[in-house]
Amino acid sequence: MKTTTRRRLLYLTLPLLVVLHGDFWWWHDASTLLGLPIGLSYHILFCLAVSLVMWGLVESGLSTGSESESIPADTDTNRRPPS
Repeated sequence: MKTTTRRRLLYLTLPLLVVLHGDFWWWHDASTLLGLPIGLSYHILFCLAVSLVMWGLVESGLSTGSESESIPADTDTNRRPPS
């Protein structure tokens, strides 16, 4: 998958994650999942999903390499030439 397509897809998931963060559908549910209340289990899984999306955004931002290519190796302009 192209980096720009991947980045756009990751950016489109951010509003979805914002909506899913308010888990109002489990506020009055007392059931358990993995031995924990369902709301807590949901937020654990939600945090893992958000972490994966953020990792993907960072990776897609770092994989362009534009910053490292645009910075010249010798940026010290006040240095005197060797004599």
